[in-house]
Amino acid sequence: CCPAMFARPPRPPAATMAAAASRESALDEAGGALEVRRSLGLPPWLVAQLVRPGTPFRRFIEVVSALAVPLDLLLARLMAAVPVKLKHLAIKFLFSAVVGLHKLLPHFIARRGLSPSLSAEAHALSGLMWAARLVPMTLGRLRLGLSSVAFLYPASAALRDEVVDLPERGVRGIYLHAAPAAVEDPPVIVYFFGGAFFGGCASDSRGLIERYARSVGCDAFLVDYRRCPESLIEDSYRDGCRAYEWLLERKKPEQLVLMGSSSGGAVALWVLQLAVAPEAERSKYFLGPGPIPQPAGQALIGAFLNYTISETIDPGNSVRRHQELDLVVTERVYEFVQPKLDVACGSQGDTGKRKMSPLFQDVQGLCPTYLSFSSHEVCTDDNRALAEKLKCVGVDVEVSDQPFLWHAFPLFAGYCPEGEEEMQRIMSWVKRRGPVFSAAAASVANGFC
Repeated sequence: CCPAMFARPPRPPAATMAAAASRESALDEAGGALEVRRSLGLPPWLVAQLVRPGTPFRRFIEVVSALAVPLDLLLARLMAAVPVKLKHLAIKFLFSAVVGLHKLLPHFIARRGLSPSLSAEAHALSGLMWAARLVPMTLGRLRLGLSSVAFLYPASAALRDEVVDLPERGVRGIYLHAAPAAVEDPPVIVYFFGGAFFGGCASDSRGLIERYARSVGCDAFLVDYRRCPESLIEDSYRDGCRAYEWLLERKKPEQLVLMGSSSGGAVALWVLQLAVAPEAERSKYFLGPGPIPQPAGQALIGAFLNYTISETIDPGNSVRRHQELDLVVTERVYEFVQPKLDVACGSQGDTGKRKMSPLFQDVQGLCPTYLSFSSHEVCTDDNRALAEKLKCVGVDVEVSDQPFLWHAFPLFAGYCPEGEEEMQRIMSWVKRRGPVFSAAAASVANGFC
């Protein structure tokens, strides 16, 4: 089976698609805790009027949204003027109040998420986040929304960080000194932020990744790769390769674990695919000669792997099928990102989009991999396809496919138990990436600081 996969990578992986559709159908028909509640249980006719393009309500919202665009910049400036700590305290207080109300209300009112089995926190997030699909997306709104990571997870006052800016090497990022003092020459989590290549940034992720790094007892490096539309996806990949190459000059491969969420997961995967690629391809991205060694492992969170999907190419893929279920990548996010992918991939049509999609590249020789995603998010099908492809060539892969949750849900670890549990699973996997990481984790368990 493996030669066939490399001769013709899984365009739409038909078996995977069929299995996914069958699994969702079984969930829908099982009843009880396995029943999927769509759109907060609102009547389908109402959801159609609120969400589908072309309805009177949608046209009205689009007009109002266009008129409100000049206010977006004002809102962004006002948000930036408020201290991060104050924003964090406010959001924690308000969210705790909403969760408390959910716990007091009858279940038929409060539990409106995809499944009754979800926590009260997940139901509260479902109610709060669902309405975002009503607002047309712009680049400014996408970036403003993703910037909330900075105050959802503020960095601690004790965190010592170091900005790295080496334009002659193409390396930009932030090094977090998060390991306990007792850990000599600590291992490093190399993190690539998410944002569909159009949003997110390294500095906003400092507090989030500090939590991950401190739980393992290691340092972290947040790669500040270029974004679209100012640059191309190829530039994002090149920045990732240069950052990894720079770190390899300072750390042994076994001291590094790559981690990425959404588009950042794609960058992490592509870096390691290029590391084992033929010299002619590898030299376009790395400065030095090969071979480039693999790290101790890579953990991909809801990785965005396939940019070919459209109304005519693999239209049944979960990227389209699960928009109505996902709380993060909604119909409005898809409408904003999908038309821009052709230019982002180099304006070469479907060929260029396929060339830039990590799902369709060789995976032989990759390091141990952890794949975290939800059965009901937009990236379900492509992550399942990647898992099968990795297994086919003998790569050590661990898959965490959790039901009823949204895209990149582990990044909500501080706000719902499901995210916290998945974060702990990921960190447990990282701690098992060899003696360097297990020794660093032991220093945390022993209380060294």
